Amino acid sequence: MMRYRIRRVIVVDPETGTLRGLLTSEDISQYRGLDPVATTERIERGRSIAELAALRSDSNRRLYRLYHQGVHSEDLLDVVSEVDDQLKQRVLELVEREVREEAGEAAPPEGQWAWLAFGAAGRQESVLRGWQDNGLVYADPAPGTEAPTAAFYETLATRAVEAFRTCGYAEPENNVSASHASFRQPVSAWVAAYATWTEGADAEATSRAALCFDVRSIYGEESLVDLIHRTIRKRLPNARLSAILARRGTIVELPLSTFSRFEVDEVDGVTGIDLFRRVLLPIVHLARAMALDLGEVSSSNTFDRLRAVAESDHVLARQASALLPAYTTLLGLRLRSQMQAAEVGDQLTDQLDPETLNKSQQNLLKESLRSVQAAQTAVRKHFGL
Repeated sequence: MMRYRIRRVIVVDPETGTLRGLLTSEDISQYRGLDPVATTERIERGRSIAELAALRSDSNRRLYRLYHQGVHSEDLLDVVSEVDDQLKQRVLELVEREVREEAGEAAPPEGQWAWLAFGAAGRQESVLRGWQDNGLVYADPAPGTEAPTAAFYETLATRAVEAFRTCGYAEPENNVSASHASFRQPVSAWVAAYATWTEGADAEATSRAALCFDVRSIYGEESLVDLIHRTIRKRLPNARLSAILARRGTIVELPLSTFSRFEVDEVDGVTGIDLFRRVLLPIVHLARAMALDLGEVSSSNTFDRLRAVAESDHVLARQASALLPAYTTLLGLRLRSQMQAAEVGDQLTDQLDPETLNKSQQNLLKESLRSVQAAQTAVRKHFGL
């Protein structure tokens, strides 16, 4: 209902097709105590970046109510990602309108560019503590118009990145930003770059290759992004690349000792486990590698990738199946921690102190970490790492 701006759902009898009732978003809000559809409508009406920044902060606090009411982690992640997408779309709409008004007749034709989301946003796994990992692709300009076209999109991308910064998004986690020329290119340049990254053997190409498979369009002309996806599919299966990506999921030492004790770190004065880098990110890498080894590229979402492998006859199907509940548990802990912080206005962090959990939660965390460790061992064996 959020994604398609639907406020009413007609309910019919499954056998006779006769009308049984009408379900509205207000009905849902009264049941859940929060109306996500109304949140997206407020975003649509946002007239300035400052207003959207305030809306994002307010929606972060409200989303904790959904978690508190027992909404499943994956469903909650869908809601967070949808709100995140729609806020970014409105930001880009406002920025493009402003830049086009300034450029006047010198602006390129409308509908010839798209905003790219990489990383967590590219996997539709946005959380409250979001990073700016983005890019911009535009249609190849006509001969003689390359320079002014590039200048227009440079202005658009720079202002968009600054607007997202105003809305509270952190600097790019992977140093991938549309404000950098290498990630703001015509579609022919993107296609050539992806071909190089997927075949490259150096460390930089390997790093970019991981991002190749976690990209989607969140605003603009999706056909441009389809060309990039087709470039990726042409180069699969790729056993060498799958092994390289699998290694990234196995080299991280999980924060659980041989004697089943939590190993904590101190980051920015906060002691705990970095749930993202030391726990969730390895699962993301493992899921990506297993899915590519299977030849599954229809979705970049980690849950979708794990399900695809788990439901197949792949040799790692059992490990993928075991990772699904582990990922759900770990993601739930991350969302809970961030939403609690947002509720009281504290700084959002990925650090979780195990001592704040009760014994049952601690045991569940340990069990989840053991599942990831077992998957790492199986992946090393399968890829010969």
